[in-house]
Amino acid sequence: MSSLTLPFTLPATLSSGSDPTLTAALDGSQAFVNLTATGLTGYNSITVYRVQPDGSLVAVRGASNFSPSGADTAAFFDYEIPLGVSFSYQLTGDGFILDTTGSLSVSITPDTYWIKNLAIETLSTRVHVSKMGPITRPARILAESAILGRKNPGVVTDVRGGRRGSMTLYTLDSSSNAALEGLFASGATLLFQAPYQYGFPDMYFVAKDLTEEWAFLAGDFARTWSFDYVEVDSPAADLSVLSTNSWATVVNFGTWQKVVTKRATWLQVLQQPWTTADGS
Repeated sequence: MSSLTLPFTLPATLSSGSDPTLTAALDGSQAFVNLTATGLTGYNSITVYRVQPDGSLVAVRGASNFSPSGADTAAFFDYEIPLGVSFSYQLTGDGFILDTTGSLSVSITPDTYWIKNLAIETLSTRVHVSKMGPITRPARILAESAILGRKNPGVVTDVRGGRRGSMTLYTLDSSSNAALEGLFASGATLLFQAPYQYGFPDMYFVAKDLTEEWAFLAGDFARTWSFDYVEVDSPAADLSVLSTNSWATVVNFGTWQKVVTKRATWLQVLQQPWTTADGS
């Protein structure tokens, strides 16, 4: 009988004493998911994937190749979930699938649309769309040259460009007006989301001039807001530390005295994620 050999590496659960788990709490009113991974002691790198409706995997922003740094718990927020269709999550650690969640789905109505700021999530707001203008996907012709002795020119092309068009939104009260104006004020790349079934894939975009038009006068707050947009690539994976820093990581300090000793202000607690050095 051949001798038995140990695997090259032992599962992290032998050293942590608990099986890794991933829990997903859906906030349907704000269209995001709060993800909490536990049992991470012993793992060098974890990734949380969103399992899309078509079965493809998309790494959750801020949760790709994330180092627990000795912490047993990590929390993440997914603000890019699809609307009106089922999806789930998968937790991987050091290349192995550790846990999966059940299916989740955001309930929608016919006018469910969101525009989100992924760097400052509190600015994200549900919007009402009154009109979508024609959508153009421009050709990318890099050069067009006449060729001696040939009827047709030589044309150098590239991939077709992303969506360009115009959109008109409407608001009915002063708070909605302020929220929409604040959303566009930063000039940041935004995310527009329509229900999955509408056939308009989620779009990262930059808005051009924002035109405000009053529907009525005499103190009526109804407004329409029109702008041209240009589709752009998804912004960098980690826009801020807020997506990976929450109470679930703060508790790793162990005691309030360690929090006071390691962080001078509450802003530092929010902006500076916990590391193993903070546990000593």
